[in-house]
Amino acid sequence: VWFRDATVEENIAVFQEQNVQKINARLAFYDSIGSLIHIPMWMRNADLQLSWVNAAYVAAVDGDSVEQVVADSLELVTSSIGKTTRDIAAISRDSQESCSEKHFVVMKGARRAVDIHNIPFQVNGHPAGYLGYAQDITELEKAKGELIHHTESHSETLNKLSTAVAIFTAGKRLEYYNSAFSRLWEIPEGLLFSHPHHGEVLEAMREARRLPEQLADFL
Repeated sequence: VWFRDATVEENIAVFQEQNVQKINARLAFYDSIGSLIHIPMWMRNADLQLSWVNAAYVAAVDGDSVEQVVADSLELVTSSIGKTTRDIAAISRDSQESCSEKHFVVMKGARRAVDIHNIPFQVNGHPAGYLGYAQDITELEKAKGELIHHTESHSETLNKLSTAVAIFTAGKRLEYYNSAFSRLWEIPEGLLFSHPHHGEVLEAMREARRLPEQLADFL
């Protein structure tokens, strides 16, 4: 019969077990937080393989579970030319910088415009993986389209007026002019198109003899 002091080994085992429990609790916490976020999120390992997705991602790709989506490597975006979110992540891998691209995807039966973001992260100073998320910008794109249509309609209306109209920004830069303004003051279209300063417009008027000849500091 012999005896051996196993205190050190027991302490190491207890310490390791406590660390494992802390890590598992932290992973469970982050997984729960990720599932509460209503935008698709995912993580990739250094080889660009999916290692984790949240519940919104599973719903977006019509998956059955997180495990199934990861196992089958279901990608959120597959464009008409075969480009996927994995290909977009490769850009971040090659540059080791964040990148984003706009794509159209079908989520829950509806076509949505999304910004696909990829963010590389490191562990102990070495590339370890990539965090990705898809930001829905459908409503923003619709608003932009409506604004452009609204602006074009106003522009078309103002261009039909015989009255000269010019609109300057708060910084005194020419933002808009109609055809009557160009004809009245005989200013070259090239200058007007370059969004000149108010003083430059007045100087061009003077050079075209549409204003008095005396020198003036219009700027």
